[in-house]
Amino acid sequence: MADISWMQAKDYVAWLAQRSGRPYRLPTEAEWEFAARAGSEGHYT
Repeated sequence: MADISWMQAKDYVAWLAQRSGRPYRLPTEAEWEFAARAGSEGHYT
């Protein structure tokens, strides 16, 4: 897996949205944490 920065990910999402004409965005920290926990109620590790 390649390491990419937050800015590179943000730039890619902006490019994808412009190219496709559809809205894309990076998840918020809360959304990412919820997904990482996969529905569990404890802290992810």
